[in-house]
Amino acid sequence: MQVKKFQFNKKNTNILIFFCQSCICKKNVLFLIILSYLFLGQSGLEELQKLSSVFDEFQGTLFAQSSVNFERAVQNITLNKQLDAEITKFLLLSTPYFLLNACHKALEWLVFRYHIHHYNKEQFILLILPYHETRIFVRYVLDSY
Repeated sequence: MQVKKFQFNKKNTNILIFFCQSCICKKNVLFLIILSYLFLGQSGLEELQKLSSVFDEFQGTLFAQSSVNFERAVQNITLNKQLDAEITKFLLLSTPYFLLNACHKALEWLVFRYHIHHYNKEQFILLILPYHETRIFVRYVLDSY
């Protein structure tokens, strides 16, 4: 039933209606992609919280449900500085856990939503630098440039 809802109606040749239907579908798909990254990041954060309670504070900030609608590029300087401080703190605390999949899941969300590989390049490099002999180091370095 759901599939039929988004199929092109051959009887209706109005291009504008078809365009609007496809835009709605694309927005839904984009929203699902964002939610997928968020859930991935949240699951990584939960695993990190089991290892250390220092990660508890990030559940309501960097990994909050409200961060789905956050777009860093349009925020003011003050908010971006606060965000940078929060991200820096998370990256420093997660350094000992970098080789764990849980950390990778959390980082995927931060890269996707907050673009830490661009805006927080120095802190990101400091996180991965101790692991320069690993394959995951190479992957993150290649992905961030």
